[in-house]
Amino acid sequence: MRRLILATAAIATALVVSAGHAEDGSDCVVEATYVVKTFVIPDRGDLPDLRLADATVSLIGEPDSSSFGLSFRGTLTPDVEMTGDEKVVLYLYITCDDEIPSKTSGINVGTVDIGTLKSGRQVSTMIATQSASAFVPLSHIECAKMAIN
Repeated sequence: MRRLILATAAIATALVVSAGHAEDGSDCVVEATYVVKTFVIPDRGDLPDLRLADATVSLIGEPDSSSFGLSFRGTLTPDVEMTGDEKVVLYLYITCDDEIPSKTSGINVGTVDIGTLKSGRQVSTMIATQSASAFVPLSHIECAKMAIN
């Protein structure tokens, strides 16, 4: 019986080591395969009834993928009472100009709902993450513009 237990233990040890799970990982090199593209969203006075401060959007993902993560942070100051139904929307473009989204000559390649404004007039910091997609790979996106719908 003792020989059977010893033989079983030796086989189990050989299986675990041969499966490659016992390595220390010292010769395993992992390189980041993602990029982060960050855009500052300026307060140009083109958003009706809302002022922005420190607004940025970052796109995070693989350069050749058209699906990626989006991170938004900004301080929003309403000039009027908000109903709580207004949505912050981000438009993604492959070229950029100084026009607002409704007047730009750029081609919109992706649209992402960031979140809903709080009701009232209080200043708020919106921090949000969303899954996003575009008609083109992340590496081709060169501009982000914000609107309130």
